[in-house]
Amino acid sequence: LGQATQYTVATGLVVACVAGGHILLATAGIAGLSFNAAQYMMEPGAGCNHDSQVNEGEAKKEEEQDTESLAESVDGELSDELQDVPPPQSWRSSLPCFAGCAEWMFSSAAPLSEEPDLDVGEQSKHLLRRSKRNLRQRHRELEGSDTSFLLFETTNRPKPKIQRRSDAAMLRPVTPLALNNGGKEAIVNEYFTGHVLMMHRPTEVSAQTPARYSEYFAKKTRRWELRLQGRFHKRPNGKLYMGVVLRDFDYSVPLSFFTSWLSTLSITPLEYVVGSKVTLNFGDREQAALKDEAMFAQVVAGLQAFDQIIVTPPGAKCVPPIDGDLDGMGITRKGAQSSATWSSTIEEIEAGIQPGNVYTLCFWSASRFLDLMGGALTDLMPLLPAISLSTFLDKWPPHFVFYVLEEKDRAEPGGERGELLHLERNKTYVLDLMMLAKSNANLHLAKRYYFPEKSE
Repeated sequence: LGQATQYTVATGLVVACVAGGHILLATAGIAGLSFNAAQYMMEPGAGCNHDSQVNEGEAKKEEEQDTESLAESVDGELSDELQDVPPPQSWRSSLPCFAGCAEWMFSSAAPLSEEPDLDVGEQSKHLLRRSKRNLRQRHRELEGSDTSFLLFETTNRPKPKIQRRSDAAMLRPVTPLALNNGGKEAIVNEYFTGHVLMMHRPTEVSAQTPARYSEYFAKKTRRWELRLQGRFHKRPNGKLYMGVVLRDFDYSVPLSFFTSWLSTLSITPLEYVVGSKVTLNFGDREQAALKDEAMFAQVVAGLQAFDQIIVTPPGAKCVPPIDGDLDGMGITRKGAQSSATWSSTIEEIEAGIQPGNVYTLCFWSASRFLDLMGGALTDLMPLLPAISLSTFLDKWPPHFVFYVLEEKDRAEPGGERGELLHLERNKTYVLDLMMLAKSNANLHLAKRYYFPEKSE
């Protein structure tokens, strides 16, 4: 009961605070968090360090057990052909030619090694073991650094060979994203082509978080900033949403009393600040979570959730560099006269999205309350100490998402057209950043995602 309670409380607290920094919702969850943290500490082994528990011998045995059970469900009719097929020409024809991104998007990588003597089942087991080994290695590389999390993008199109092998093992391939890397990570998916950059205020001198943006953050109060720049391949056939989704959470646990109470609070103040309707949902639980159309826990808002938007039309002399100082460019929430003005301006931009334009989208408002390096909620109220989230998020990573909610399905209560539901099958993701804590507790995710080697 203790672990079930701690995870459900964490779900409510994180979902309520991450995307909006809403003080009312955060304060309401503090009592429940404290109560369940105390209950958790009373459970046997609650204070154990996950990292110190997993030695190499146990890890190898655990890998074999995990991969053995999962590989049994692999489709035996998969073709053994492992030849590469050329990527669709639409990838390259739609790539933007700004900021010298062509070299970044198509830099060569060492191919996966061939295993011609292995059957499909053995290939799948091999890939599962490799995924877990690669994730463990990335955790080791963070040891001794001030960086406390890993970032992976889950919508990017992988090489055909990696995609085919991932499909065989029922894994979703992901792309690692480094902090403060200058925006070199390319994003190529169904709706969007461009680059993504996660900027973070320097803490200590570290190879993991180079202090290249010290001067920029010296003038800001924000801890971090997320930037996305690129072109849409087509006009969105639906409304754009941005926020946080808990895709990998264990929804078999019931909602706690405090999380249920949080769900009853009004989010009207948050909607007023954001300038958009906010969808807050704690997800379907227990038997309801087993449905094909089960809802994930999420807090999302419209395009208004971004804090700065720059639109560069075709023929412009230059596109602002994704890692440059963007002060004074485009429109900002701070520069809007009111929340209503901000909302209407963003609605006009969304309605006028054209494939030829380059869009630069920046988000930082939640960074005031969310300390990514420290894994904590902070500055929620005066004199209130930071609330650590590491215990709760070590196993279940949040996903920072940006997606199109297409009109594929609507609820129809009473035979009337209802509200468009935020179900996964109604979403087409433009960006999906998964944030993994530096902990062996999330190694189980290697059974769901393929974590590549650096050479891939």
